[in-house]
Amino acid sequence: MGCHQASRQSVPSFFGQDSIQKIDEKSLLPQAFVQEAAFLFPLESKALTRVLMRREFVRLENQRLLYFANQEALALSLSKGEEEIQSNLLADQSLDHWAQHRYGHPWREVRQAMATRFEENQIYQLCARAWTFQQDQVRLRLGVSENEEQAHAWVRRLRSGANPQFLAAESLDPGPQGDARLPWLPIALPTPLGEMLKGCQPGQTLDPFVFPGERLWRVAWVEKWKAGVAALPSASLLFEDLTQNPLSSLEAEAWFQAMLRRYTAVQGRTGIQALRPAFIPQSYD
Repeated sequence: MGCHQASRQSVPSFFGQDSIQKIDEKSLLPQAFVQEAAFLFPLESKALTRVLMRREFVRLENQRLLYFANQEALALSLSKGEEEIQSNLLADQSLDHWAQHRYGHPWREVRQAMATRFEENQIYQLCARAWTFQQDQVRLRLGVSENEEQAHAWVRRLRSGANPQFLAAESLDPGPQGDARLPWLPIALPTPLGEMLKGCQPGQTLDPFVFPGERLWRVAWVEKWKAGVAALPSASLLFEDLTQNPLSSLEAEAWFQAMLRRYTAVQGRTGIQALRPAFIPQSYD
């Protein structure tokens, strides 16, 4: 829908019906708010856009996969979240007071919003891990360094036959198990690692690389491969696997990039455009 068309119909409040930002009979235009936020907070706006895109990917994916969240785990997450908030309150402060002060809503509504977010996040993880299960996968030992020379030194040692275990002690990130070993990952990993893995064999060491937008040098040692599964995994199997091996940032990025391709989505920087009027009438005759 074009901007001209959008301006000729009732514009819902960007902040909810109970907190409409108004001047006289005019309401704040959501697009104007977002445009200003993107200019003032470009990195935060990019991160928010990504979260919203991810949410839509999850909705589309789960129309196909039909997964349901684990209710017991959701109740536990909600209880822990409530306890954490409670522990940071002042002695005379209630959850209702905190919720009203922070969000302008009673605690029961904020709690329900938290429950919805926890459920969405669990469905997201189930969808992402289901995608990983159906891809060919690789297990890596990964060393992370701020120094390019150290990364090249690691490569020389590994290619001379050194045990990759030494990466755990020298790397900035020893991995989830402390041995520099990563959980099973889809081979379709972010650039440049995904391209470097093509045709690799177990025991092979990759050249040092840097992910776009980062300054850390990484060295990967290929441990082993396995083929993806043909059948769609059950939610219970995925949940058990996620409990033992939480979703990693590499796996999450690989899934996101795959969804960009699957749904022909475009992710780019918010452009700087001519300023729109910030406030417009709620409706037109």
